[in-house]
Amino acid sequence: MDRRDQQVMKSLNVVIFGGNDNLIRIENEVLAGFHITNIRTRQTLDDLYGEFAVSQPDLVLMNDDARGLAQQACAHLRSESESPNPFVVIFMVTGDATPTRIRTAIRWGVDEIIGLPFRPIDFLSKLRATTKRRRKYVKVGDYFGPDRRRMVDEFAMPHERRADGKVESLEVAAKADAPPPNKKQRRA
Repeated sequence: MDRRDQQVMKSLNVVIFGGNDNLIRIENEVLAGFHITNIRTRQTLDDLYGEFAVSQPDLVLMNDDARGLAQQACAHLRSESESPNPFVVIFMVTGDATPTRIRTAIRWGVDEIIGLPFRPIDFLSKLRATTKRRRKYVKVGDYFGPDRRRMVDEFAMPHERRADGKVESLEVAAKADAPPPNKKQRRA
């Protein structure tokens, strides 16, 4: 980690929300290893909401647990009318990183999903990506959160948005426009 990254990490204000003491201990150790020193832990919704009245966290590590509080917390933090900062970065840490759970977390408005077990270097790469290139936020119906649409840019995979709003790979589109391949004739 270079000096600039260390300065960014030292300036981060992080809140860990969840009830699993072992996971919280691991997260604290990982964050401390990245020179993040301003870390607070909150285990109830009231304490989490109160934290925003006292300080402005840059990152919330939302531990998905059996209590089911992650959804309520995300809904409150992303609510424009209730939250003092609906744009706060939310990383959800979960042991259930199934496609269904990931889609659910995305609908809640989380910025990143970290599946357990995680490697500290993977966590760091997601943290760097989020601090350097924040997604734009959108409000569509009941959803408010990071824009998940794939856009064409020089760093992304080649995708394009179609007129009907669906994302389509340029390779798939090119194959659809190409004439059918010639069939080889069998030798008699």
